Amino acid sequence: LIELFGGPSTPAVGFGMGDVVLSLLLDDRGLLPQGADLLDALSAPPASLRPDAFVVAANDEAAEAIPGVLTDLRRTTSMLESSGVGLHARRSAKSTRNVGKLLREAAQAHARFAVILESPAEASVKDLASGEQRGVIDAQLSNGSAGEPIDARVEIDDVPSGSHVTLPMFCDQAPFDDVNVRLALK
Repeated sequence: LIELFGGPSTPAVGFGMGDVVLSLLLDDRGLLPQGADLLDALSAPPASLRPDAFVVAANDEAAEAIPGVLTDLRRTTSMLESSGVGLHARRSAKSTRNVGKLLREAAQAHARFAVILESPAEASVKDLASGEQRGVIDAQLSNGSAGEPIDARVEIDDVPSGSHVTLPMFCDQAPFDDVNVRLALK
């Protein structure tokens, strides 16, 4: 192959396998994670596909606090990880305020916790694995930023949508090896 592109003749041995063949081989050998093991594999740092927190609002007033809460959560580094990357926090793209539907969406996303905003200053946290809901926490949930951009030249448009796109970020490859790029894209 090197010779085809003008290089010297280099003897080599190669091997290639597609992802479908690889998954069938792993499944046949019992090495493909299933259930909780699969979730753990997808949740491994530094690029978790499983949200740590899914933020929902119980009413329109509380919905105004979502951008600030998401910002704060994304800037919060998990005490369990030393990667320096913030928590994986997301919100629903749906405009509904039906908390039950939003919690189902959080469960379908395999989020660890749901943060239910009841007002801009009050929230409760529900552990989606155990179903335990911790009492309402009084908080300055957002440190006053409430979705305000850090730079005055940045304008944030928050538009509800019926869909979303998930893109994997390989944190060992440019440009995603820069923590600031990852945080900007979250």
